[in-house]
Amino acid sequence: MSRTKVMWFIKGLGTGGAERLLTTSIPYIDRNRFDYEVAFCVASQNDLVPEFKKAHIPVFCLDMESNCDPRIPYRLLRLIQDREPQVLHTHLPFTGILGRVIGRICGIKNIVYTEHSVLEMYHPLTRFFNLITYPLIETPIMVSEEVKHSVMKHRMARGKCPIVIHNGVDLIHVNLSRECQDKIREDLGIPANHKVIGNVAHIRPEKGHTYLVKTAKLVINQHPDVTFVIVGREDAHGEISRLKKLAEELGIQQRIIFTGFQRDVFKLMSIFDVFILTSLYEGLSVALLEAMSMGKPAIAPRVGGIPEVIKDGLSGFLVPARDPETMAEKISQILKSRALYNKMSRNAVQTVQKQFSIQEMVRQLEHVYSTY
Repeated sequence: MSRTKVMWFIKGLGTGGAERLLTTSIPYIDRNRFDYEVAFCVASQNDLVPEFKKAHIPVFCLDMESNCDPRIPYRLLRLIQDREPQVLHTHLPFTGILGRVIGRICGIKNIVYTEHSVLEMYHPLTRFFNLITYPLIETPIMVSEEVKHSVMKHRMARGKCPIVIHNGVDLIHVNLSRECQDKIREDLGIPANHKVIGNVAHIRPEKGHTYLVKTAKLVINQHPDVTFVIVGREDAHGEISRLKKLAEELGIQQRIIFTGFQRDVFKLMSIFDVFILTSLYEGLSVALLEAMSMGKPAIAPRVGGIPEVIKDGLSGFLVPARDPETMAEKISQILKSRALYNKMSRNAVQTVQKQFSIQEMVRQLEHVYSTY
């Protein structure tokens, strides 16, 4: 039986949630039925390339120099003509728009697009071009019911019937020893007796880190033995400097650690006691799922697909966005009660095991690939 050739197309292969979903999928793809290839645009965002090469999955870079690089459509057209994929699965708006237009020109019938966030977070022009090209998609996939709702409000997208396929995470983690965790804490300068409140997200305004810093101030006022760890690459120039200045103004600069980009997020998550997310917009946070799969109680805003993951008071707490006071109050509740912590930890793991495994996500995607 001949295998179906699938090309994944994404803007970069850095360590964002959408990108890591691709590499996390690798052990579970069905190579007896599908041949996978990956194409991406931005050469400097190549952190995950070695993982594809290790798995013997071909990777092609279009060497884009800017969003307005006029050579990219032609390069993508040539690549598709050369590689002849039967399925083109695009991710994120830029490559979604480009891929569906060039893919149709090349005669690809099965163009799949995953919408990773609610449309409200996109620039108006991006949102407009994303929507007017929706009719070119064969199968729109939404990572949450809320993302689906945000899309279907728009008349231009109603001609297609979207499928909700929740993001998934790999439940097989390296269990770090206490000695290894102590070493990580020591390297970061975290006192041995401190609880760690952790966040993993790209550093850009829509991730709401300003509210995280303000929350940290309120928590530290009540719990002197707490350190906040913020993990993520700076996606908006000057954002980390601004946040550090705010922390200094609040007198907590010694209690917030910005680690920057980290290749192995799970190692850092292993030292978290509580995971906190402060996004203003969200589709379905992969970092949230990863933290919960490791048994970390989560505090997160009631936005996007997050309420589809956290059951308030059971596996974590849902809070209003932009509300440091409530976030701090919920963190304090968890820190004060070992029984509450243990209950939320168990429920968090069970939630991810039952509803958000990467194996189930890949199974559903490959069903879409083989349908047309």
